[in-house]
Amino acid sequence: MTPRTGRLAMVAVALIGFAVGVVLSAGLDLFPRSEAISIFGGAEKPSGGSAATPAPSVNLPDFSPLAEHAAPSVVNISSTQEVKGGPFAPGEPGAPGAPGGPGGEDDPFHDFFGPFERFFGPPRHMPYKAKSLGSGFVIDPAGFILTNNHVVE
Repeated sequence: MTPRTGRLAMVAVALIGFAVGVVLSAGLDLFPRSEAISIFGGAEKPSGGSAATPAPSVNLPDFSPLAEHAAPSVVNISSTQEVKGGPFAPGEPGAPGAPGGPGGEDDPFHDFFGPFERFFGPPRHMPYKAKSLGSGFVIDPAGFILTNNHVVE
């Protein structure tokens, strides 16, 4: 018997043994059935194939008239801001390649990727456009809009 044939035989025996074990443990009912308690009260009785009990109905208020009334006052808020330069100056702590920044000596990936500049070159501080998006409600005929703080920051 060659080493390859021996390995294949061991794998086949292990798989067959695993399959037999799964079938036997499923058929022997080794673990007792749980006595789960329903959130609606009482113990659950195992149903032998009968239809499931329907969930209790809950009467919720209808919000469609409110939505139709408020929909015209909902506004979309979007802004674009041109940001000049990046957040870090070269060599500043936290900048790429500097202590505390990506690619610095204390970066946990420094051993794998080395200095940041080796792959990406020196950081460029080019202007870019930052976009923001949100929504709000017109709450006053004068045009005052109510929105979340993160939309306007």
